[in-house]
Amino acid sequence: MNRSFLTAWGSGGALQNFQRSSAAIATAALTVGAMLIPSTSLAFAEDTDKPKDVKLTKSGHLPGNESSGPTVGKDVTYKTKSGKTKRHPCAGKKLVYQFHNDYIYGTRDRTNSEKGDLAVMAVDGQQVVNQDSLCFRLPVDANQDGEDVTRHKLPLDPDNAETYKFLGNDGDIVWVAPRQPQGWTNGQRPTFAGIGAFDPHHEGTPVKTGDFVGDEMHFDIVKYSGPGDMHVFAENIDEVDRLFSVKKGEKNPPSFTYEVMGHGHWNTVFTKPGIYTLTVKGWVENKDGTKEETKPTKIRWLVGTDKQVGLPSGTTTNLNKVKTSPAGDDPDNGADTPSTTSTTKPSESNNPPGADGPDGETPTSSTTPTSSEGNGNTDEDSGTSAPTCPEGDKLDEETATALANKPQHFIENGHIDMALDKGRNKPFEAKIHVDGSDGKTQKYRSGSFGFVVPDSQKKSLPNGYRTKLGLDQGDIWHLPQAQVANAPWPGFSTTSLKAGWSQNNQGAQVTMEKKSGPGEVISWSDQLSHPQINLSTKEPNKSFHLTENSHVHMNWGFTKPGIYRVVFHMRGKDSKGKEINEPLDVVFLVGNDAFAKAKDLKEKGYPCIKGPAVDGGDGGTTDTDPDGGDGSTDTATGSGDGTSGDGSEDSTAGDSESDGDQPADASGDEALGGADGGSGESGSTAGEGEDGSRGGLLASTGVASIGVIATLMAGLFAMLVGAGVMMNRQTQQLVARHKERMLRNRKGRF
Repeated sequence: MNRSFLTAWGSGGALQNFQRSSAAIATAALTVGAMLIPSTSLAFAEDTDKPKDVKLTKSGHLPGNESSGPTVGKDVTYKTKSGKTKRHPCAGKKLVYQFHNDYIYGTRDRTNSEKGDLAVMAVDGQQVVNQDSLCFRLPVDANQDGEDVTRHKLPLDPDNAETYKFLGNDGDIVWVAPRQPQGWTNGQRPTFAGIGAFDPHHEGTPVKTGDFVGDEMHFDIVKYSGPGDMHVFAENIDEVDRLFSVKKGEKNPPSFTYEVMGHGHWNTVFTKPGIYTLTVKGWVENKDGTKEETKPTKIRWLVGTDKQVGLPSGTTTNLNKVKTSPAGDDPDNGADTPSTTSTTKPSESNNPPGADGPDGETPTSSTTPTSSEGNGNTDEDSGTSAPTCPEGDKLDEETATALANKPQHFIENGHIDMALDKGRNKPFEAKIHVDGSDGKTQKYRSGSFGFVVPDSQKKSLPNGYRTKLGLDQGDIWHLPQAQVANAPWPGFSTTSLKAGWSQNNQGAQVTMEKKSGPGEVISWSDQLSHPQINLSTKEPNKSFHLTENSHVHMNWGFTKPGIYRVVFHMRGKDSKGKEINEPLDVVFLVGNDAFAKAKDLKEKGYPCIKGPAVDGGDGGTTDTDPDGGDGSTDTATGSGDGTSGDGSEDSTAGDSESDGDQPADASGDEALGGADGGSGESGSTAGEGEDGSRGGLLASTGVASIGVIATLMAGLFAMLVGAGVMMNRQTQQLVARHKERMLRNRKGRF
């Protein structure tokens, strides 16, 4: 092409037309070229909706960490009260305690087929396993001060005694596996037990909303044996949500229904020490109307000291010595020495129980989280000038401060983790993870989102409970510790980080800094009606201990409606001793009016707030596995395979267990307990998490293949063609701005 041709072409008007269209041509060429270049080659690795580097277990579940509790000897026997010698029902099985578990977990076992068989399994730590590989242990244990954390005297809450009458009479001693364990920095004592069904954090093939009628799985307790009664419930301020209760000798045990795609933690209470066995059968109704059932499955609890459950002394290890107990000198509770009667009180330290705690209590909604979202573009991205501030939209200083980051995503419901995660260009970053009903997770960066607390969550607190929280007024806007359908369910998590990320496995401390808001913000955990305050804007120096591989949900309260902005600081040291200090900037829109106001301002482009919106990445890239972060290969290999243990005595046929098969010493003479394992070798380690050992995203680290090189060359060629047609300053600026925006968006993805 020579100059005379260009001159003739331009004189005919074609050049002007070409100049007007050159930006579109170049933009298209750049886009095509970028699409041809593999994302991994640019180190902007895209997230996938299913981790490709994770090998599922034999049962078809995601691999996860397991407890390391002791295993009962295969030949262990015990004497019943009638004098018979029997093989112990837990012989050859692992004891699960001081660790997260789901003792009833509905799922599919894909060991024998791709579709899988509906099954009642268990979650040990974060690994789905068969029930015949373990027994659940509720030992007599103590906190660091020697206070009994297992045995409690009724009523559990003297200020609300009538609510707990179903547990027994005043003065009775009960054995409690609490929904919120004690001693997070010294093991999850005594245990951390829950119930779940098709939790997407465990499922290799997650179920979706609508797969089952009502999105529910049903559980029938077809047989029950034990020395006493069993009660499963959760407290919610002054109310009790009872999942089920089963009485000793009950001929028609109850059934219960559980919503799928989640799990929860409950108080599991036993009225006597000894061996408890539940035989459970689960079933679902598929969307096509067919019904599926599980096989009857035994679930065993060993409650009390080793002697009381027929185990050799010293089998249960890593127990703290009990110095004070509400059991006192009651011989029916194993007491033969007087001791100071003491109920366990909430800790006053800045490392409160619950740092690793509930991932959920009573999931009542597994719908896709609702959020009002923008496209995340800044004014600079759009190439337009920032909107002017109309006189009627001018904001007071507090509102302007609260919305200074121009949040683009308003989250109205769903399961949310405020997570310390891997960063894209740094080792750590605080983000939120929002679970969807399809089993996928969206991630948003600090400052790019807000949580909506509707007026339907306004609650009047009883006087006694209000006093325990240190609040002056009765009404609060409340996000409960248990999930509800119409509000967000925010918690904290470190499960995306590999074990050993922190110095001496100490995890991080979380503090809350209030930037703006009309009232106070308080976070607390329910502990048998004794609320444990975790964070409070009234106590800005109060900290919350978030251990490695932990996941906790809690109550949130706001004393006045309006727009709040707080910053959660996650601080600690990495494995090499380097300081970690990651902020998470969070907006709470409390009350319907606050949400409407913020939504209106967002739709107008926040005209009265200067500066760009916070880059929230892509507004929620699908990501069901931890980020690669540093671009290194991170392949997980789970230690558990979901297979069975020794398979002994676990079919319903031939089941001869009865209440008369209790150990002869089920009500033995161990007053304070804690002597089974003393402070010996640890049987279980602290920490729990949702998919803690799942693999990270793979970035390209090897030599590119010939095919990849060819694709790269094609992409670069397309880019050069686009660049070659930029013949005036205006076009070059437009394309450069488009390229910068495209690359920034790619970098912003998690």
